[in-house]
Amino acid sequence: MKFLQIISRFLPTCFTVIYFSVGFVFSFPAKAQDDPFTINHPTRVNLDKNQIQDFGGHFSKNFTMAIAEAMQGRKKITVVHIGDSHIQADFFTGKLRSALQQFNPGMQSSRGMIFPFNLAQSNNPSNYQISSPNRWERIASTRSLIPCNYGLFGVHVFTSDSLIVLKIRQTDSTLDPFNTIQLWYGVESNSYGFIDHEGSESRLPSSDDTLVEIVLGKYEWQTQVTIRQNGKFSLYGIRLITDFPGVELNNIGINGATAASFNRSLNFGKHLQRLHPDFVVLSLGTNDVYNPSFSEEWFETNLNHLITTIQANTNQAPILVTTPNDHARKGEKVSGKVNAAHRIIAKTAKLKGLALWDFYEIMGQEGSIDQWIRDSLANPDRVHLNQKGYIFQANLLYLAIIQMFDQWIDFYRE
Repeated sequence: MKFLQIISRFLPTCFTVIYFSVGFVFSFPAKAQDDPFTINHPTRVNLDKNQIQDFGGHFSKNFTMAIAEAMQGRKKITVVHIGDSHIQADFFTGKLRSALQQFNPGMQSSRGMIFPFNLAQSNNPSNYQISSPNRWERIASTRSLIPCNYGLFGVHVFTSDSLIVLKIRQTDSTLDPFNTIQLWYGVESNSYGFIDHEGSESRLPSSDDTLVEIVLGKYEWQTQVTIRQNGKFSLYGIRLITDFPGVELNNIGINGATAASFNRSLNFGKHLQRLHPDFVVLSLGTNDVYNPSFSEEWFETNLNHLITTIQANTNQAPILVTTPNDHARKGEKVSGKVNAAHRIIAKTAKLKGLALWDFYEIMGQEGSIDQWIRDSLANPDRVHLNQKGYIFQANLLYLAIIQMFDQWIDFYRE
């Protein structure tokens, strides 16, 4: 099989080729067939549709080449996955991150951007903790229609306390430790600030939107910083970095997000540019259909605006768009709107030459959310998958990525 043959080409000779399980079952039959990958799946899931359609050819070729470089220890890949509550919780992206980081023995990477959702009174992903004794307030693009410097996540927290303590801990042992942290923050122009880490104090640059980088000197699972300041301190996010080659998947999601809400974040593009992503994944559409302003034209306009912003601030990084799962919040029948959002996303991918992973088609289209509930893969709210369902979703996307890799690796040239 080509995939295993290709991996063996990139492995050091000291490695034995071992194909690992990432939560789904692969079957490698003795006789050849066109598709050597199979996956156990519940009813209504359409595996024939589980593929990445690349209308421009940029995502498939470049992602395959990047993975091949990372497999040889020559590249660190930065992926930004933008979305809503399906992304904030990090069940889906967390499983995908783990799978991508284990694509080949020796590939490692960092957790990347994190946000203190617990300080913003929201659900925090389970693989990290940010604690602080200070009193924090939040401002979010999903709760206001006024454009503002919400930050990359579409939200930021702030405090006027003069002494700020932030304790940062990575709780998932399957992730690699970090040796550098970045604080993305803003302070008032007439204020001063100092940051202290392990007894080493330095001046905090004064700006309404900047970052400070702290090199730890060793690999850590947790650290603490102390900040002294005399104004309002805004925190946009924290980046945990390691210098290992591999895949850094940054899940940039917030509950209730729409394309329009990300468009209201005035420093979204600037922050995205700061991350220098090699690839961007865009997963929106769920909340858009509940917006009172929803129409196909309204959604298409906002989606196109967001994609234009992403392209302008990532040096035209290849983009993969995904379609939302079938859903019906609080018994509301919105299947027509969900299908409309699905059509607009697919249409936009074709017109702009993007890659498309059509999850709406894969999961079974209209009404399939009820079957996913019966199969214990979705919550009774008929909107969200459960943890098992998100892991299954990640396994499906990873399988599509492997198939894409298998098809495109012949184009790779050292």
